[in-house]
Order: sequence, then structure tokens, then C-alpha cells
Amino acid sequence: MRLLRFLNYPYPFYENTKQGFKISFSIGLFIAVFCYLFMPFGLDKLNSSGRLGYGLVSFLVCGLYIVILPLIFKDSLQNKGWKIYKEILWILLINLSLAIANYFYSGYIFNAGYAFNFKIFLFVFTCTVVIAVIPAITIILYKQLFVYKKIVKEVAQLDSQIIAKNESYNYVVPQKKLIITSENNKEVIEIKNNDFIFIASAGNYIELYFLNDDTIEKKLLRNNISKVEQQLKKFKNIIRCHRSYIINLDKIDKVSGNLQGYQLRFKNVTECIPVSRSYTKTIKTAILST
Repeated sequence: MRLLRFLNYPYPFYENTKQGFKISFSIGLFIAVFCYLFMPFGLDKLNSSGRLGYGLVSFLVCGLYIVILPLIFKDSLQNKGWKIYKEILWILLINLSLAIANYFYSGYIFNAGYAFNFKIFLFVFTCTVVIAVIPAITIILYKQLFVYKKIVKEVAQLDSQIIAKNESYNYVVPQKKLIITSENNKEVIEIKNNDFIFIASAGNYIELYFLNDDTIEKKLLRNNISKVEQQLKKFKNIIRCHRSYIINLDKIDKVSGNLQGYQLRFKNVTECIPVSRSYTKTIKTAILST
């Protein structure tokens, strides 16, 4: 059970394309320098460009998995919950792909042809894993230590800002009201700006959470959350934090976070609202500027 909980623990994917490119380049550079200087596994028979070619192969393969695929499958790889077990499988897949690429590159550089030989492939795979283990461990430690420390520091800063704001904020009921209409404009909901808490997407509907005489109520309205976002864009305190959530900045009670990103909590609300990576900078700027 402990192992299962550990494997399902949130884990960060690569923060952005730029970071993915840097990591891919660093891996390729490490492999190139390692093969050039130490010439392991019979690479002393190759010239300098041949040994350095393994670095280029590593850069291209890692770039495919760390840069290209996350851009193509953004929702699956970046916006959904990435877990430790997914990271392990991802690293194994990258290593397998590196072994295949190295196998065919070795066939070319050693003039050995491209006919598949399982024993030779197993040898190449073992060599690839042995060399790749250092950058793999480095990446895991980087994510675990540096990314986590960064998130903890940012969360502490944001949470202190929220606490200071809540302690000094004077809740004066504004004159303006939020007017939210259904998709067919047949149903209209009016809520005071200060009573609005958040909106959650629920398929073809939205769930609207708001205060009514200090009691939290929920209403279901048929509409798309992106269309509702356009209806509320004139209110500076109302902001989208996730593809499924729109929140009231003034109602945030606490900010927490883990390796998966920020999480927002509201007073007397059990649900924890996630902040997706694409909205992290927006939410951070909005909280610190209030």
C-alpha cells in the first residue's frame, strides 16, 4: 500500500518548452562528452565525430519526448495529474527509444548493417541504460529538490499575501452585480460581486458557488465555462485558474501546493481548487498585486 501511494504521488512534468529543450540539450551534451572522453564499450575504435554522434542521437530522442510530444499531447502530458509511476514509465520509454536509436546509429557508424540481432540490441540497451542513469537521476533530483523548493517558497509568499489581505480587507458590499446567463439566455443568475466564490465546469453545465446570507449555495446552469468567462471579464477580481474553474481572488482563504502546482482553498468549502500550469503565472501575479 505504501508503494502504491508513493507511485501515485504528484510529480511535476517539465515546466515549459524552454526547460524541456535545455534538459534535452544537457543530456545530449553529457552523453557526447562522456563518449568522447571515456570511450566506453568499444567506442575507442571510432573517430571523434563518431563518438560525438551518440550525443546528437540522445539530444534528438530526448527532444522528441521532452519537447515535441508535450506540445502535441499537451492535455495528456502537462495539464493532467502527472504521477511518479508515470515518470518512471516515461524514463523507461525514453531509454528504450534511445537504445533503438543507438542500435541503428551503431550499425551505421560501425558499418555493421541494420539487420536486427537481439544479443547486440540487448548489449546496446544495457550500455544505454548504464550511461543514461546519471542524467536520469540528475533530472529526478532536480525536479524533486529544486522544483519542490521553488513551489514551497512561492506558496509561502502567496499565502502570506492572502493572510495579510484577509486581515486588513474591509468587505464592503459593491454595487455591481455579476450577471450570468444560460446558453440559451433563458435563465439569468444575479449575484453580488462580493458573494461570488467560484465556478466549476460540469460537462455541458457550470456549477456556481456563492454566499447567500453567509451560507454557501450552489446552482447549476447550462453553459460553457469559456463563455461565462467572457461574461465576467470586466471584473478584475474574477479570474480563471484552470480549464474547469473560475475563482474570486477576494475569497481565497489559503494557498497550498505540491510538485503538481498551486491549490486554492476557500473558507467553508471542502473542495480544493487546482491551478493549472498555464495559469500559474497569471494567478501568482494577480495575488501579489492585490
